[in-house]
Amino acid sequence: MTSALNQESDNSVLGETGGNNVPADGTGVIQLDPWLSPFKDALRSRYSQAQKWIKTINDTEGGLEKFSRGTERFGFVIHENGDITYREWAPNAIRAYLIGDFSTPFIQALHWSQD
Repeated sequence: MTSALNQESDNSVLGETGGNNVPADGTGVIQLDPWLSPFKDALRSRYSQAQKWIKTINDTEGGLEKFSRGTERFGFVIHENGDITYREWAPNAIRAYLIGDFSTPFIQALHWSQD
């Protein structure tokens, strides 16, 4: 039964509904685990919130796939030539500091730019 149910459950993120037997409101999992039935309203709410976030990510970030690759751009990135870039998402930051054993003698010399 699990396999058949999984086959009927299309990806609602793409706007497709589940198969004939699977509701597209987040409660389809109850067919796999009836003990979740008392949490039907919470499942609907969480599903709705997830769908809103996915839509926001699709509309503003170019899709889930592109968004999920943020680690290639943010954090520490070592380039082929040995340069190291560090990016942090802090849209309202005026100043940023990276503190560690490496920075003590250079704390005033470090220059951070906004892009």
